[in-house]
Amino acid sequence: EGVSYKINRDRVRINPYQSSHVRISAYGDSFTFGDEAENDETFPFFLSQLTQSHVINYGVSAYGTDQSLKRLEQNLKNGKRTDVVVLEFIQDSVKRNMNMYLVFKYGFEKWTRFMFKPVLHEGPDGYRWVENPLKKLEDKRDILTAYEIAKDYDWFYQHPHPVISFPYSLSAVKTLIYLVRLKYEGSPDWGHKSSENKMKELIKIYLALAQRHGFVPVIVYIPLGFEIKDYLARGHELRFNAFLAEVVEEHQTTNLIVIDLAREISKLDKTVSMEQFYVRPYDGHP
Repeated sequence: EGVSYKINRDRVRINPYQSSHVRISAYGDSFTFGDEAENDETFPFFLSQLTQSHVINYGVSAYGTDQSLKRLEQNLKNGKRTDVVVLEFIQDSVKRNMNMYLVFKYGFEKWTRFMFKPVLHEGPDGYRWVENPLKKLEDKRDILTAYEIAKDYDWFYQHPHPVISFPYSLSAVKTLIYLVRLKYEGSPDWGHKSSENKMKELIKIYLALAQRHGFVPVIVYIPLGFEIKDYLARGHELRFNAFLAEVVEEHQTTNLIVIDLAREISKLDKTVSMEQFYVRPYDGHP
């Protein structure tokens, strides 16, 4: 409420910075798109000012890293290349990469009902892309067909949260089994082996695109409010810090630039109020 978004015909968020000099493009989710922020409050806008180069904002709300890379790949095929590409992700990205139909993750809402997506699937022979199962949208059978395909590849469908219902004793047993299973198998997040391995594989795909098309690849991790609050208060590393350090170590012979925004924030003058970094104190979008 009170914030306006402007998007052009190419489905790109308008960056009001005026310049014919274009060297940078940004991909990611709502933190790149700039949910809850005006057109001149997004990070691509401020990056434009700092670099005196128009930054193209290809961010899309609720996107996973897999979708960001698919959009980058399509743009490169269409000749939309920039010298520098910024790929942003957040804590929820590792979960979205394990999800094929947003209803399974977020529940059935008006905004999720048509939202199927591609996934990078890990099978016995390694990783392979499984394309968006919703090929057309003409009647309800298209949705039902996509739904059946998504069930085979979606972590959240295969690990459903138990629904509390009568008889409650049975619900209690199902909930206990679910919690025990999560304790031993883990759930998509930092520290979850399958999720982290998939993110690393997506980064390899990103680097392959950078090498093929000759751009400088930049990764930016933006901490959520509770993460930065925890990081600054405790003064020790969180799992995402270690993960990003591992990525740097694995790709130190490449031109990959990795920005751990939590580390950069910790270097700021102590008079800077981090409560002002997000639209609400330690909550919402930056």
